[in-house]
Amino acid sequence: MVKAFSLHCEVDWYRGWNKLKFPPEYDKVNQKRILNIGLFQEVSFILEKISRLIFSIHTMIMISQNKPDVIFTRDFGFLLFYSYLPRWLKTPCPIIFEAHKVYHRVSEKVSKEQEGLVISSAQFIVAVSSGIKDDLISDFKINSNNIRVEANGIEPTLELQLSNHDGYIKNFVYAGSLESWKGVDTLIEASQLLNDFSGKVYIIGGEEDEQMKFRKEIPEFVYLLPRMSRSDLFPLLTTMDVGLIPTLDEIEGSRYTSPIKFFEYIQCGLSILASDTYAMKSIEALGFKMEFFKVGDAHSLASNIQKMAGQPQNSNLIRHNSDLIKSFSWQKRAERIIENYRIIDTST
Repeated sequence: MVKAFSLHCEVDWYRGWNKLKFPPEYDKVNQKRILNIGLFQEVSFILEKISRLIFSIHTMIMISQNKPDVIFTRDFGFLLFYSYLPRWLKTPCPIIFEAHKVYHRVSEKVSKEQEGLVISSAQFIVAVSSGIKDDLISDFKINSNNIRVEANGIEPTLELQLSNHDGYIKNFVYAGSLESWKGVDTLIEASQLLNDFSGKVYIIGGEEDEQMKFRKEIPEFVYLLPRMSRSDLFPLLTTMDVGLIPTLDEIEGSRYTSPIKFFEYIQCGLSILASDTYAMKSIEALGFKMEFFKVGDAHSLASNIQKMAGQPQNSNLIRHNSDLIKSFSWQKRAERIIENYRIIDTST
């Protein structure tokens, strides 16, 4: 997003002191190094809070010196700190807050009152999913005109050589975290229900110790591969036929998750089989085409995999999704945020 915004305006990025410098293409980004002694959550809750406080104070000092026209942040901790400042210490410029969840609903560390302070500090909110927008409006009575849904973007990968998808479906893939809400357990159970299955199922993600619990349960046509870098993962995904999204019906997965993995599958030329969560139905409403199975239901997932296997790949559907994904690049996302904020700004 920083690079995308810098194509339209001058950007100051306030970031940790020890972060790597930008490559040359970030020529319009001014790096502002902020004191960050490290986050010590695993060592000490108190030290973690001290670190965040120091980071927020130093950031506020730098902002006061540089006097930005607009502050764009997804840092909930900084905005909470900012909300406690007296008016005379605050910077007289609008704030755009990018919300990645409704924190008081998923974390015991955040109260509804604290989140209300954060939300009230922002003049415009960008939510990465429809579920976040709906819950913020419900909980904090936000004017719906002051909040927009913009899913996380994706970096164009023009160098990808997409495989020929005019053949028959045989390779199914899940690539991502092995956290329970991602639904990998449901996928494993579904694979055990497949009879006379001639295709292959690939599960890519996690470390060796995380995969151990699955190794004794998987059929011979299921392959477990470790987490990969994007440079290794994307070429492999282009050889697959169907991307699997078995997310469970839990609040983070069904309402708050942004469809990054979905976008990556589409970008690599895959058809999609996803659980029918609120989040995925919201993506379908944007015009994308996919197949659904009943969320959390291994029998439904197995039935859909069995039905799709051996069928001709729908090249028209893949082209439709590939054309649509072009509107969800980081640059297009930045353009929409800037334009939407200008509309709100001129109407208030």
